[in-house]
Amino acid sequence: MKEVPKDGDCALHAVVDQLRQNDEHILVHSVESLRRSAVQLLEKHPIDVNFFDRSEYDSFDKYLKQQSIPKTWCDELMLRRISDVVDRKIVIINENGHETLIVPQIKTQSHSQALQKTPLFLGLMTDYHYVSLVPKDDGVTTSGGARKLRLGGAIARAWRAR
Repeated sequence: MKEVPKDGDCALHAVVDQLRQNDEHILVHSVESLRRSAVQLLEKHPIDVNFFDRSEYDSFDKYLKQQSIPKTWCDELMLRRISDVVDRKIVIINENGHETLIVPQIKTQSHSQALQKTPLFLGLMTDYHYVSLVPKDDGVTTSGGARKLRLGGAIARAWRAR
């Protein structure tokens, strides 16, 4: 598990770290550019507008305005568009062991290739803090060919209990 700054942009820091681990987008995406691109994509391709009936935001416009502000915590809605921006699946492993798989939804020319790339692995701690999950250095993979991850604390216990 790799700690990232607890500054509201932790999910974005974790995504950038994951991309760097995979030697991709090293100079293309920063925390700021990911946020900007995701908000622009949300404007063009809104997701689940019913979400706003059950959230603290009164409207989609207020949500976009808030998410445009640096250091605003990224929720799953933003992470769905970040998945589209980087054209990669994102696996979120909660501290309680629950996993969420986010798959790019906007079809691009490289969409089918994106689905074959190694997903980005983020951990979500109980204090709403994202971390970057790093592969073990032992070269061991799971039976499905996925990389094993070095996880910390409760995330590791939940992952091993599966």
